[in-house]
Amino acid sequence: MSVRVIVTRLAATKNRFEIGSLGLLSVSVVALYAAAFGTPMLTASADAAEAPAVAGPLFAPNSDLIQVADAASLSQRFSDLDYHLPGVRSVGDVPRIQVASLPADLVTIQPVAERKSLFILAMLPLVLHANEAILEDRGRLLALAESPLFTWASLDQVWLGELALRYNVVDLEGQQLIDEMIRRVDIVPASLAVAQGAEESGWGTSRFAIEGNAIFGQWTTSEAHGLRPSGADEDFKFFIRAFDGLGLSVAAYMQNLNTHAAYVSFRNRRKMQRDQMGELDPIGLAKTLLSYSERGADYVATLRTIMESNQLMEYDRARLRMHMPISPNI
Repeated sequence: MSVRVIVTRLAATKNRFEIGSLGLLSVSVVALYAAAFGTPMLTASADAAEAPAVAGPLFAPNSDLIQVADAASLSQRFSDLDYHLPGVRSVGDVPRIQVASLPADLVTIQPVAERKSLFILAMLPLVLHANEAILEDRGRLLALAESPLFTWASLDQVWLGELALRYNVVDLEGQQLIDEMIRRVDIVPASLAVAQGAEESGWGTSRFAIEGNAIFGQWTTSEAHGLRPSGADEDFKFFIRAFDGLGLSVAAYMQNLNTHAAYVSFRNRRKMQRDQMGELDPIGLAKTLLSYSERGADYVATLRTIMESNQLMEYDRARLRMHMPISPNI
């Protein structure tokens, strides 16, 4: 006996969500995920297809929101929290904070090493929080996967349907569905996420990063949700996806890697690393991201240089403060 989990997509109308009737279902999934994933988004790859973007709140209520007027104020806030890179490298402790937006004068910070450090400090909590949320889902999924799907409680089956909708898996069932969800519901190493953010945003100094919290160079066909690239004429129909906060940019980036067809090799390599090594190799994962940029192999080489020259792998085991730790190796 197999249990078929059928996922329905929701249509938003005036802040309410209506679910179309699918007739008799083995499991009827009422997934309110459209409240969090709605507007179209593209990757930076020219041949990428549209995918759901992230909107809505990402962070837990006890996260401290940091809003500052300039880079000096941001640096001072980090100092007040006793938050600095040497401490993260030695202890792995990162405060549970979220930087709302990067200061416009970040580009003026000298020396460059100090500017890079400020960017890393701003990005790490955002990346770790997004990964923490993913790991919570992954832990539950792995625990349930130890039993056949038809033995799951109905609430767990509904939860799987909601998770499948979130990760854009709508055409699989039974063990195939579970296997694909385990492949998709997984983290992006902090070193890789920070390196891609640094490269795509000029270490947080690009116009798109400052004006639209666009750290990862994601594209959209919606002018209402994006910024027009400099020099693009009125006929150019692609825009850099803008976000209401840096945290949403990070969440959309991870959603992109975990769902888009262009990154199947990324997800396959990550699963192989889990199975063979028990932990993730960010350099190996970076090699699969040829489709993220038109630069292809040169882009991948740049990511590796950024990770190694800035010792970003030292932050892969960093964790947020004041929370029950979750192992990254599940």
